[in-house]
Amino acid sequence: METKCNVPAFWLEYKDMVHDYILKRVKNEALAQDLTQEVLLKVYRFCHTRSGVKNKRSWLFEMSRNTIVDHYRRESKTESYETITDPQAPAESSDVYESMSDYIRPLLCCLPEMYARPLQLDLDGVDQKEIAQRLGLELSTAKSRVQRSRKKVKDLLQECLYLELDVSGRVTGFAAKPTCVALQEFDKKHRH
Repeated sequence: METKCNVPAFWLEYKDMVHDYILKRVKNEALAQDLTQEVLLKVYRFCHTRSGVKNKRSWLFEMSRNTIVDHYRRESKTESYETITDPQAPAESSDVYESMSDYIRPLLCCLPEMYARPLQLDLDGVDQKEIAQRLGLELSTAKSRVQRSRKKVKDLLQECLYLELDVSGRVTGFAAKPTCVALQEFDKKHRH
C-alpha cells in the first residue's frame, strides 16, 4: 500500500536510523551529519514532486546508500563504493548479523512444517538429540533436517533481503524487499 509522504513526521520517525546507518559506513560524524541532511533534502524534494512511497524504511536505506555513493564519486572519480567499508575493520558486521537474525523466525512460516519445526526448536536452544525425540526422528535425520532448514532459511534471507556487502563479501547492511510479505508484516509489527 502506497503512503503519502508527510516530510516532518516521516523524517522525525527515521532520521536517527538514517544518521546511524550513514555513520557506520563513513565513520566520520561531521560527514554523517552532512550526508543525513542531504538525504533529508532528497526526501523533501521527492515528497513534494511525487505521490508516495510503498516501503519507507527500504526506500530510506536505498536513498542513504545512494547518497554515500554519490559523495564518494564526487570526492574521487576513481574511488568506488566498495572502498567505503574497510575490509580489515573489526566485525561491526556482528551487529548487522544480530539485526538480521530477527528475520529468521518470521521466515519459518515460509518453510514446510518438516523443516520449520526442527529449526524452531534449534533456535529455542533445544539440543538435536531432544529434537529427534520430540519429533519422533532418528538423531541423524533430526541433524540433517536442522541443517537443511538452516540452508533453506539462508536462501530465503538472500531472496527476501537487499544485502549490502563490503569487498570481502561480509554483510554491512540490509533491508527487507517490498515483495517479501512475511518480512514486511514483521517490520510493521516490530520495527515501527
